[in-house]
Amino acid sequence: MTKSKIIDSLELYLEKIDTLKERSYYDFVKKNKVSVSYSQNVIEEGKFSINHPSIESLESFILTIRFFYQDNESCSIYNTYNNLLNLPASNDSILKYDKARNELNDFLDSVAVILNNESITYRNIIEVFIYGNLAHANNKKNRNTYKFWQDHPFTYEFRKTDFLGALNNILRFLLFSEPLIKKELKNIRIR
Repeated sequence: MTKSKIIDSLELYLEKIDTLKERSYYDFVKKNKVSVSYSQNVIEEGKFSINHPSIESLESFILTIRFFYQDNESCSIYNTYNNLLNLPASNDSILKYDKARNELNDFLDSVAVILNNESITYRNIIEVFIYGNLAHANNKKNRNTYKFWQDHPFTYEFRKTDFLGALNNILRFLLFSEPLIKKELKNIRIR
């Protein structure tokens, strides 16, 4: 990739972070804790207490965050790391970005829950929600899993909270990386 295309990709990375910060989802998670709880007693039927952003804000957020998640985008987290390696970027920025990226990947690949003797990672949960309903519905396995969870409200609400928590970890990474990318773009323009 040429230097100008890398610069364009890094600029797009920052532009999409700005877009995320303009979404109502971002405002919600800045001010609220995403949570779900279930309570019941002998007298009352069980009930959920749910604190999630609206589905509209979530859908809008997903349209933008996929730029960072899908490696077919030049500004994906993975491609941005490679772009930094292909520029005269500072080792400090590269190391910080890579360390945070590895921590994010470790989190995404960690087990969120075990259902029916199957370990389900946060990455699995993201893919079920995004590719099974929110952005696509053509992956049969993800679609079927999403529908199964949806048919079981207890499972669904807790998996949705796991999904939102995973998105928030991606967002935290992006906010951490933003000043690193700005610094590198500034340095590239000076050279």
